[in-house]
Amino acid sequence: MAYKKASEGRQAKDQLFSASHHDTATVCSNLYKLLETGLSNTSNSIDTIHENLSEQRNVHNSETIALEKAQLELNDTFNSIYTLTSNIYPRLENLQDRLGAKLDQLEVDRNNSAAESRSAFTQLKTSIARKVEATITEFFTPNSCRKGAIYPPPQTPFPYPVIYPHGNGDLNIPYLCDPVTDDGGWVIIQRRSSDAGNFYRGWQDYKDGFGTLDDNFWLGNKHIYALTSQGKYELRVDMGNIKGKATYAHYSEFSIDGESNRYTLRLGTYSGTAGDSLSRHNGRAFSTFDKDNDRSPRGNCAVARKGAWWYDKCNDSNLNGNWADHANSQGAKHQKWGLSYSEMKIRRVEVD
Repeated sequence: MAYKKASEGRQAKDQLFSASHHDTATVCSNLYKLLETGLSNTSNSIDTIHENLSEQRNVHNSETIALEKAQLELNDTFNSIYTLTSNIYPRLENLQDRLGAKLDQLEVDRNNSAAESRSAFTQLKTSIARKVEATITEFFTPNSCRKGAIYPPPQTPFPYPVIYPHGNGDLNIPYLCDPVTDDGGWVIIQRRSSDAGNFYRGWQDYKDGFGTLDDNFWLGNKHIYALTSQGKYELRVDMGNIKGKATYAHYSEFSIDGESNRYTLRLGTYSGTAGDSLSRHNGRAFSTFDKDNDRSPRGNCAVARKGAWWYDKCNDSNLNGNWADHANSQGAKHQKWGLSYSEMKIRRVEVD
């Protein structure tokens, strides 16, 4: 619109200069009209500009108000965020602290657990090593004689494995164990296979025992009593007669009383192939040449039979008699047979 008005002003100016032939009044009149038109156009332009400025001012005010409102909303948002974060940060810091403490405790527990595991593993290895060592030691140096157990071959010159008790409550001396006969577990309490050694001995020797485990021996009445007083035992007597026949006598129970009751013999039921020559001696006290405990009215049977035994009046059995004398009653006999070897052995009977 301003451009249009300016164009009209130029046209009026041209008309003024072209009217040179008019009179002065006409020129003035035209000049007045021209000025009047220019002023009117200028006023209109100013009004238009003023209106535009007003409109722009209103827009600016609206924008300012909107900006101020947005600023307020933004401030509220920031305040809310600040309030929220100001509450969250301490909680996050507290949570972080607690998580850190728990992680530290887990690390400590893990280290402790690892240490405990290492300690337990070390103890387990030690325990296993001890058990293996004990098993090997038990095998090569067994400390008890048990039925069904496996033992190493006997070492020369012993006829059976030697048991070294290690204070297990059975005996406190080494002894022989027969691991083969009738599933084994037999403690040898008497053995004779030759005329070596003197069996015509007094009470103290038979109480303590004598001989050597690699040859002929008597285990000792105090040791036999110590064994048989701990539980139920059975007796087996393996023998070979001078004609080369091997036999045995088995008794379902065997024990002897203590010294105060003169090591009295207690027997069970007989079975076997040798014949029962020991039942007659059941309930009889032990006699030696210096302790006459038999029932014979004619003197000491131990002296008469050159041995030591549970004599009655006097004997059907005399395993500790004179070894070489097979022709008369002084010999080592079972029933009427002279012997070439004998072994008395006892085994603990497991009670259900």
